[in-house]
Amino acid sequence: MTRAPGHPQTHAIALAPSPAAGSAELPRAERGVLPVRIDDAWRVLSDAVSVACVAEDGTVSGLGLCGGATTVAAGPDGPGAALGEDGYLIVADQVRITGMQMTLYMRVRCRDGGCRGALLASADPADRSGTLLEMRDGRLVYTWRTTPLRQRVTAEWWESVGQHAGADFRDGVLRLSAPIDAEGDGWHEVIVRFAGPNLELFWDGVPVDEEWPHGSIEGLRGPLMVGAGYVDGQLVPGLRGTVQCVAFWQRALSDEEIACLCGGPERVARRELEILGPPRASMQYWKPRGHNVFAGDCIPFWHDGVFHLFY
Repeated sequence: MTRAPGHPQTHAIALAPSPAAGSAELPRAERGVLPVRIDDAWRVLSDAVSVACVAEDGTVSGLGLCGGATTVAAGPDGPGAALGEDGYLIVADQVRITGMQMTLYMRVRCRDGGCRGALLASADPADRSGTLLEMRDGRLVYTWRTTPLRQRVTAEWWESVGQHAGADFRDGVLRLSAPIDAEGDGWHEVIVRFAGPNLELFWDGVPVDEEWPHGSIEGLRGPLMVGAGYVDGQLVPGLRGTVQCVAFWQRALSDEEIACLCGGPERVARRELEILGPPRASMQYWKPRGHNVFAGDCIPFWHDGVFHLFY
């Protein structure tokens, strides 16, 4: 047994080998494993800077189990790391993501009303914006951080304008969020993709919110906790359920790679219809599908290296 600083009951983890190319198809999603071919999934994961996953036999790679967390082999509730009332995980890699591109991926399953509170957070109790991904009042929320405003503007502009801006803007904080129904027995994939001018939040492979942030990535570094976070310096358990995989890339995954990790194009298309509803048949009072959208909105989007503005 090993102990992470400040986190008791942390168990040493065995490394699970990656599957060989050409492996057979995995069982279906309801069994708890990725509903895609093993070699396709591992091809996407192969250049991730950090991968922490639970294999079908319950072998864990890259995660430390804390509190009441236990491992579950393949079956109705697995494979994964099961988090109870006080269970949480520590990502073993000292993740440090910088620059103008990144992707974050999590695969989780909630139970007993347990999709609330922190899903992913900094293990530093002094980090005021340390909760990166959370469920809050029925919404999935991701907190983006970049260089604080004062470090990127002239002294004159700061004195006249910057210091009077809102706290989040001054601190370089931006939040993505969307109402999400995470209850029930299903597994869900959460993905955050940053591609320079565009920051997107995905649920089950479906884009549910996006923003156009300024600056590069700041403060995305380990140690990180899964299923718990600090509130006013106190450790507060969050997610009650099962976590199968957490991964980070120092690049923006393609739409095809995201679909691969989320069950394939057919499943993503089905979930898109379930989450966003059918496209509008009439152009009168047209608005895009999704949340936080309104008739008459200008629709900026980034595609194939070109910034578009649809009005």
